[in-house]
Amino acid sequence: MALLNVLAALALFTGGGAGIVALLSSADERDRGPLNAGWCFLAGSGVAALLLHAPLAIDGRLPKAAFFVVFSILLFLAAWPGQTYIRRGGAARFFGFDLVRGLPMWARIVALILLLLAVSVAFEPLAGWDERAIYGLKARILYHEGSVRVEAFTDKDIVHSQARYPLLIPLLEASLFAVKGSLDGVFLKLLFALFAVSLVMIVTDEASRLDGARAGALWGLLLLTTPFVIGPTEGRGISAYADLPFAAFATGAVVMLGRAFDRPGLSGTMSGLLLGAAIMTKQEGAIWALAIAFAFFLTRWLRASVRPLVLVRQATAVAIPALMFLVLSFAARRWIPPIWTERYGTFLNVEGIRRLGPRPLEIAPFVVREIASASHWSWGWVLVICGLAALRRPKLSEAPFLWRTTAAIVFVSYLCVFIVTPDQVYWHLQTAFARLLLQLFPLAVLILAEQVSASGWLRQGLAALKPSPRLGEPGS
Repeated sequence: MALLNVLAALALFTGGGAGIVALLSSADERDRGPLNAGWCFLAGSGVAALLLHAPLAIDGRLPKAAFFVVFSILLFLAAWPGQTYIRRGGAARFFGFDLVRGLPMWARIVALILLLLAVSVAFEPLAGWDERAIYGLKARILYHEGSVRVEAFTDKDIVHSQARYPLLIPLLEASLFAVKGSLDGVFLKLLFALFAVSLVMIVTDEASRLDGARAGALWGLLLLTTPFVIGPTEGRGISAYADLPFAAFATGAVVMLGRAFDRPGLSGTMSGLLLGAAIMTKQEGAIWALAIAFAFFLTRWLRASVRPLVLVRQATAVAIPALMFLVLSFAARRWIPPIWTERYGTFLNVEGIRRLGPRPLEIAPFVVREIASASHWSWGWVLVICGLAALRRPKLSEAPFLWRTTAAIVFVSYLCVFIVTPDQVYWHLQTAFARLLLQLFPLAVLILAEQVSASGWLRQGLAALKPSPRLGEPGS
C-alpha cells in the first residue's frame, strides 16, 4: 500500500504539472503539441513545493492538512486541464514513447535495463550523509513536528547540518511521508529516479528539435549511461541528494529561456518557474539566476536588436515566477537562526588575497582528473570538450549563445568558490566538485548536441546508417 501511495503522489505531481502547463499555454501553443511528462513533473513538483512554503512563510508551521490541500489542488489540475492537455497531444508523445522509437533496438534494450536498475535501486532506504542528515532529516522534522520553529531547527546546541538549506526537496519528501503515513524512508528514492527520468526526457526533447527524434534519443541515452547521473551511491543521481533535481530545474530553465527568444509565452513563464524551483532547491540557484540574467541580457544586446519594451516584457515573464519562489523561500526560512555558516569573507583583505595566489594551480590538477574520470562521467566531459574544440560550425544563434554563456559563468563561479573556500581545499573539492559538475553536465550535453548539429556531422552519420534501397526499389 505504501508503494502505491508513493506512486500515486508522483503521478499527481506529473498530472498536476500537465494542468499547470495547460493553463499557462495559449491555444496556439497547445496546438503545437504538449510538453512531455518530464517537463510536467518538474512544473508540478515545483508548484507543489511552492504551495507548501506558503504556511511556513506565514508563521513557520506546516499543518498536515497542508499536504491534503496541495494534493487536492494537484488532483483537480490533473483531472481537468491536465487530462485534456495530455489527450490532445497523445499519450505516446506525452510519455516520450515517440522519442524512444528513434533508438535502434539495441539502444532501447540498454535504456530499458538502465531504467529498471535505477528503479530497483530506488527501493532502497536512505543511506548517504546528505540523504539522512540534511534533506531526509528536515523532511522528517517537517512531517512529524509540522514546523521549522522547533528545537531541531532553532536550538543552536543541537547539531543540525546545514539547517538553513532551501526546503524544496525536504518538503517533497515530507509529502511522500504524508501519503505513506509513516517516517519510513523506503520508496523515497523513487522521487529522485523520476527526477532523473525527467532530466533525460527534457534533454532528449530539446536535442530532438535540433536533429530529429533519433538524434535526440541518442543524446538522451548518452546522459542516461553516464555513471554519475544514474548511479545510486552517495552524491550520484539516484542517491537522495539535491544535485540531480537541481540540475533538472536549472537545465530546464535555461532551455525554456532559449525557446522564449522565438516564442515568449509559455516558454518564458516556464523558465521563471523552473528557475525559481532551482533557487528553492539549493544555494547554487543564486549563482545560476545571476548567470542566466547576465547571459540573457548579453545575448539580447549582442545577437538581436530588440525594442526596450519587448525586452522588459520578456524579462518580466521570467522574473515574476522566479521571484515568487525566492520570496517564499526566504520567508519560510527566516524563522531558522544561522546556526553555522562558512566564512567566505575570510580572504577579503590584502593578506588573504595574497595567500590565495597558489590556489588556482592547486585545484587545477584535481579539476582535470575529475573531468577525465571514467568512473564518474564515462567519456561524457571528454566528448564535450573534444567536440567543441574539433567540430566547425556557423555563427551561434541566440539560444546556443545563451546556453554557452550561462554554462561558462556558472563553471567559473564554481571554481572561484573553491579558490576562496575557508575549508581545507582538497576536502572541499573531494566532497563537492563532482556534484557541481553534475549540475552542469546536462546543459553541456545539449551544448555539444547543438555543436554537432550545426556541423552537420551527425546528420551525415545517421544518413549513412540507413539501409540502401534494394535492387528494383525506388532510388536503386
